[in-house]
Amino acid sequence: IEFGGYLFNEYNLGEYKDIGFSSVGVGFNIDWQPLTKLPLGIGARLQWNYTFAQNENIEAHWNAGALSSVWWRFYLGKGFMLKPTVEYGLWLSSIKANNQVETKTFFAADSVLQFTLPLEWTNRRFVFSVAPLYTMIFQQTEVLNQIGFRIGFSYTTKDLLYNNQASGKYSNVLADNMNDSLQNSPTKLWMDIPQKIVV
Repeated sequence: IEFGGYLFNEYNLGEYKDIGFSSVGVGFNIDWQPLTKLPLGIGARLQWNYTFAQNENIEAHWNAGALSSVWWRFYLGKGFMLKPTVEYGLWLSSIKANNQVETKTFFAADSVLQFTLPLEWTNRRFVFSVAPLYTMIFQQTEVLNQIGFRIGFSYTTKDLLYNNQASGKYSNVLADNMNDSLQNSPTKLWMDIPQKIVV
């Protein structure tokens, strides 16, 4: 689940243009990493935006998007991760415009390309992220550019640190513990094994 704030550079509705539209939004993601040891994954995203009106010509309105994504996760240590993501999909808009003669509602279904760079932190199961983003909405007349940021919270079904970073560390710790046990009490170690199995 992610919450975001966004800033548009302009809208082009016929002869009319305006600069600096702002909006807020909420998004829902699901990600899948097919291979545990390869931090490459795919995902799907649904997003809703509410864009604020800045003058009497264009009213506040809702946008919605459905996107698919491809991402790669880099592990930075101490639970921090960087996750470059490319998203592509469909962007739906419904805009009411008043040109002082009549009010028209514009409906549009455009393609959208989005680049995000989430910085994540995990405690193995829960993931918190902050992600700057750049969006290009390919309208019929021109490309609408958007910049913004998201803050997010998610839950993972796998231990991200263990599966991708800590397996080697835990293996070393286990090997060190076994070496200590063998050096300190090799006879007791082997005698304890049947008892532990029985218990």
